[in-house]
Amino acid sequence: MNICGVSESKEAILDSTDIKGKPEVDVKTILWEIDKGWSGGETSTTTLSLNLIPENHILPYLNVITNTLLQSNNFNPGTWKNLLFCESVFRLNISHIETLREKAKSLVQLPEDPVFTFNDSDDEIPDLYKGSFSLAYGTRTLLRDAKMHLKRGKFYCLLGPNNCGKSTLMKTISEEKLEGFPKRNELVTIYVKHGLDAERQVMHEDGVTIGKSEKWPCGRTCLDLNGVEYVVDVVNHVYKKSPPITYEMAEEELTKIGFKNIDQNKNLESPADIKQLTHRYSGGWQVKMQLCCAILIDADILLVDDPTGHLDTKNQEFVKDWLRNFLKDGGSVCAASPDVVFMNELGSHILEFQEKRLRQFKKKETTKENTTTCEGGGGGVLDQYVKAFPDKEHYLKKLEEGQREGSNNDISTTPENEHEATKPFQFPNPDRLEGVNSRSKKIIKMTDVTFRYPTNDFDTLHKVNLSVCMASRIAVVGGNGAGKSTAIKLLIGDTEVDSFDPANGRGSGSIWKQRDLRVGYVPQHAKSLLDNHKDKTAVQYILWRFAGTKKP
Repeated sequence: MNICGVSESKEAILDSTDIKGKPEVDVKTILWEIDKGWSGGETSTTTLSLNLIPENHILPYLNVITNTLLQSNNFNPGTWKNLLFCESVFRLNISHIETLREKAKSLVQLPEDPVFTFNDSDDEIPDLYKGSFSLAYGTRTLLRDAKMHLKRGKFYCLLGPNNCGKSTLMKTISEEKLEGFPKRNELVTIYVKHGLDAERQVMHEDGVTIGKSEKWPCGRTCLDLNGVEYVVDVVNHVYKKSPPITYEMAEEELTKIGFKNIDQNKNLESPADIKQLTHRYSGGWQVKMQLCCAILIDADILLVDDPTGHLDTKNQEFVKDWLRNFLKDGGSVCAASPDVVFMNELGSHILEFQEKRLRQFKKKETTKENTTTCEGGGGGVLDQYVKAFPDKEHYLKKLEEGQREGSNNDISTTPENEHEATKPFQFPNPDRLEGVNSRSKKIIKMTDVTFRYPTNDFDTLHKVNLSVCMASRIAVVGGNGAGKSTAIKLLIGDTEVDSFDPANGRGSGSIWKQRDLRVGYVPQHAKSLLDNHKDKTAVQYILWRFAGTKKP
């Protein structure tokens, strides 16, 4: 599936189901103005070859293509040329097509809506970007002629319901695919998210070859790198830092942010070692590793998806402090997060996805007492936004709930999509297991389990005992890197325990499961399960995933 600022394929344009809102133009009238001598195809004797469209359908075809492009807000000259240039059929040369594009565009320009037109008037702070763009995901239009104004040293909160395009916008910017947005040689951007790109191939140890080899039969990916190697690879090869950074520079930055560095005898209590493989880091430590990359590439804009998600309380405060320092040093942040308290506390601006456009809002400066906390003072950006736009009161309700309960409240749920967000999901009642006559009888048991990863000099789990019955409802809690995910993987059999061997990082103890037990597992980064199946629909993936499984 193509993710880009504008759709480039004929199929995507013709099949778009999101075409509405602009008046149609009469292509024949425009063409007569361009070339008075052209008859519009009515008397043409030219044999039509494009898509085998009958000759008398030439003009209707031109009309459909032109208006579809206009409704999709696609004014890319290359797209118009690709779809309309066939001089032997349409008698349109490149000059005709460009004139048609310009005149048609001028006829459908909508008057500017002040709600969606924002100008940050703080002239003392330099602009990073000011312009308009459209955004599509495959055949779906997410934003149409959206205006955005970004300043240096500001925190922009991206608001909107699920699937409105927040993550797609950030990813498209970071991949330099957003039309009109400055490239990395002008404005350095980096996208930080939970989880790593498991498909991205990296260079082998020789620093030259990429792909399959005897040692790496499936190719080497970023999951085969340790923390230091990952940072060097991302900074030098993905973001093409010049001059390139060294391994020593990566080690220094990772150590500063809290990774264990045995060679320098620093952070020895940290659960994440700089020489540990990246896929063994917890979600929180993977985020920290990507923040190191942002520092080393001297990022101007940090695009971050749910920065406090999957983090314990200590690391949430760390990320907040890190972001504050990043802002003080002149960096800007665009963040999407369901945590309303976090957004209200750090945000300076709001970018809300609404009606396929962006509504932008700037927080008014208040006293220091009112801006340090969102309690009592009402100085947070969401507080002020709701005051200015009372129809956004649902944000404030979630904010009050978050302050009262000390929990994350999903800001992506709006009155318009609340019925969808609260739709119940029910698991089927499991069948009775053979020999299990009581809901309190054990069906999984972990006994004296000890486990250690090869790069660690301490046990991730030590003498752990745990049992599960049908009546169990267990919450596994602990800091990032404490071993929560490791314990669950051992329990369900995703990771094996065998005879204890510290050199190879294995473990000891025993795990027993009732023989007929079926266990479902959704990892913290569930997306990693789908990385190799992006060409499948949901139904196709489920059929592949459970192929050969007998229905109970």
